[in-house]
Amino acid sequence: LFRHPVRRATSMFYYLQQAKWEPTYDPNLADMTILEYAQSTKVEENWVTRFLTHHYSGRITDQHVAEAKAIMRDKMLVGILEDFQESLKRFELYFDWWTDKVRPDPAKVVQCQQNKARASRNKFSHPSLTESDPAYERLALLNWADIDLYQYARQLFAEQADLVKHKDGSMV
Repeated sequence: LFRHPVRRATSMFYYLQQAKWEPTYDPNLADMTILEYAQSTKVEENWVTRFLTHHYSGRITDQHVAEAKAIMRDKMLVGILEDFQESLKRFELYFDWWTDKVRPDPAKVVQCQQNKARASRNKFSHPSLTESDPAYERLALLNWADIDLYQYARQLFAEQADLVKHKDGSMV
């Protein structure tokens, strides 16, 4: 599931301020503002691009973005967090999670989807940033490649709609 990189970074910052149980917990984050975090050396930069290309340090280039896009296009059924319900339906159909042998009541499937959607929401409420906020601008600048990938993921999400069909041929 792809999430907008600035929203992901913002959520991760606020989560790691509180998540003492996480191996990546850093007590120094607890007293930082989101802008201080965005200006610090602790901020993540283009995490998705780095993960997909295995380029974990050093500068990210347009070539890394092109490589990541090729991986996404050739190897992924894309989901979008902001379209969680639709993404989940596509995954269920594409991966045939509900086989003919284990086909539950449709109402139970919908209830399961709704439960997953509720469970996927961030349990840590936090302020959101506007695009004019200096912290947003800094995070967007640092995550330029991931923003490019996110926009490409949204494009792929639209293009992949016809890959996933119900057994009767109707679309999701």
